[in-house]
Amino acid sequence: MRRRWRPAPLRLRHELGQALADVDRHLANKGNFWAEADLALLKVLQGSADARTAYAPFLALSPPAFAFDSALFALRPLASLPERRPRRR
Repeated sequence: MRRRWRPAPLRLRHELGQALADVDRHLANKGNFWAEADLALLKVLQGSADARTAYAPFLALSPPAFAFDSALFALRPLASLPERRPRRR
């Protein structure tokens, strides 16, 4: 009898935290609008900030239109999810 393959359990909060740390390292280079957009999306996914607050640093950089469109493309599917308040730390 063969055992079925099962994926390893995903520790979502841990993985998002690791991703946030990685993006923070990229932000050492100020003005990196891609890193700011990634960080904002991760904060929204993690629930540590709402979209308006999370994307403020990205918008402050006045990113080119293609970067803005890309950020919206990533964020748009989340709009259909039920609203949750950010977690307090």
